[in-house]
Amino acid sequence: TMFKIIKEMLPPDVRVARDAQDLLVECCV
Repeated sequence: TMFKIIKEMLPPDVRVARDAQDLLVECCV
């Protein structure tokens, strides 16, 4: 997905923050 491509372009620390956000979103859904 586009989101995944964008995440791969970001630095690792930003990617970790994004992954944490994804987990929070998945928990809330």
